[in-house]
Amino acid sequence: MAGSHLKRKPLVSRKVPWHTCKSLMVETFMSLSFEIMHELHNGRGRYVIALSDGSEAELTYALRAPNIMAADHTGVPPHWRGHGLAEKLVERLIADAREDNQRILPLCSYVAAQFRRHPEWADLDAR
Repeated sequence: MAGSHLKRKPLVSRKVPWHTCKSLMVETFMSLSFEIMHELHNGRGRYVIALSDGSEAELTYALRAPNIMAADHTGVPPHWRGHGLAEKLVERLIADAREDNQRILPLCSYVAAQFRRHPEWADLDAR
């Protein structure tokens, strides 16, 4: 995000102050390792995976209330689809929301579909 001051650090604390970035390593089914970065600035956030070809997979959200994250977009470049990247981004969103006592408003159709597939996430659904 342009103009943000970002720091890279391993995921230890899930408390994310403004202008910071935290990362978590994830494994895909292809045994490739990807780092999920979390960026937050001025009430907008995103989880992003920088891919080896310079493209990015991302999930974006807006803070709607002190405890509501409105997930509004998930995108994976066409040639990277089918590798589980979008699913890993949603899983990270879920993990962070659960850790930080947040709820999620799934405005993105992919995130909404994942909520339907995972009834165990119902307590996080802000609809």
